[in-house]
Amino acid sequence: MRYSFVALLLLPLLVLGEATPSRSPYDARIRTIAYNAQDVVRINTWYGISTHIHFAENETIQAIAIGDEQAWLIVPRKNHLFVKPKEPQASTNVTVLTDKRIYQLALVLQNPEKGKNTPANPMYSVSFTYPEDQAKAQQKAFREQQLAKHLKRMDEPAAKNTDYWVMGSDAVTPEAAFDDFRFIYLVFGPGTDMPAVYELNDNGDESLINTHVAGNTIVVHRRTKKLMLRKGMEVALIENRSFDRQQTIGNPTGTTSPDVYRTIKEERP
Repeated sequence: MRYSFVALLLLPLLVLGEATPSRSPYDARIRTIAYNAQDVVRINTWYGISTHIHFAENETIQAIAIGDEQAWLIVPRKNHLFVKPKEPQASTNVTVLTDKRIYQLALVLQNPEKGKNTPANPMYSVSFTYPEDQAKAQQKAFREQQLAKHLKRMDEPAAKNTDYWVMGSDAVTPEAAFDDFRFIYLVFGPGTDMPAVYELNDNGDESLINTHVAGNTIVVHRRTKKLMLRKGMEVALIENRSFDRQQTIGNPTGTTSPDVYRTIKEERP
């Protein structure tokens, strides 16, 4: 029972413990600490010393509440907070609200005796770090790298069907045309003004078809039997004479990559 009683006595001390910023290897008065919404951060200072507290670059201080506002000089500047005690006995607490986070600070005033060493150095500067934000940024960078790799795979598509014939103006005629059973690729010479691309149905009606330009190539987002290319008065007909719908591969991703999916964030008005 005696050991249990001791444990109960220690429990409040553990619960009331404050997080102390880590010392810089170059100067103990310069500190850093990882942000934790559940922590109360201890700021050690001396009478006559100003302390600079540095929050994230992308946040702005919006409100400050201090326990003893008469004993402290508090100056906010965007994501910077400057604190300085105005009285020799002024330890108190501060709550800082920014547009992104809430900070709980314990301002602890220490008064060393002259000629004696003090157990804790004053903190001239305390900077917060944000491990969660850093982890998210690393994950985002990784996803972007993976996306770039997936898109690079589509730079040189396999020409599985090259049985394309053209009739019309040389000004809008591609140098090569082929498909990979999924998309049609119309390759033009360097510096060529790209024509508009239309699908031509069996009734002779034309309709726009989804495309995008990759370098000097127009990528048509699905296979079709006939395409009409137009630019001003220049017209050319492209015909796929080996067109077979059964050979066509579906496009479940909605993009030119089998690994990159198209998503609609919101409907257009």
